[in-house]
Amino acid sequence: MLKLIPIRFWKNISLALFLIGLSFTLGGTFGIKGNLVVHWSDEGVPNNYAGKWFLWVLVLLSAISMFTCNSITKENACPVGFGGPVSPEMAGALSAGLTGIFSLVAATLVIYSFYSEIVVPIIGTVLIIVMLIVFPLIAYLRNRRNRDK
Repeated sequence: MLKLIPIRFWKNISLALFLIGLSFTLGGTFGIKGNLVVHWSDEGVPNNYAGKWFLWVLVLLSAISMFTCNSITKENACPVGFGGPVSPEMAGALSAGLTGIFSLVAATLVIYSFYSEIVVPIIGTVLIIVMLIVFPLIAYLRNRRNRDK
């Protein structure tokens, strides 16, 4: 039932992103004193905190996300109007992107704990958005290249 992404390229990216999240979680668990900032006001002032256990939840979600590829490729996985299942290449990209979201959030929270500048969550958010644009684009180009062969 639980299978990693069948395409080696996306499996390696997904595993690398998971290991990044895991390493930041371990570093944050043993290196952070006190709680994590998990929310900022419009002015960039921290206004909500969570314990370090929150990092482990993010790592768990990241690990679970590595196994979503098979679910994404199923017939009824797409919302109405998108016309059928997603290709395995695109499913791998979306699964790796989901893994990356949770890992990059964990990395951003840990980095902010050590370097408390408002630019840290902004950069983390931009990286997540860029990843969610670039991964499907790469999958589309890889699909197109494989189809042309």
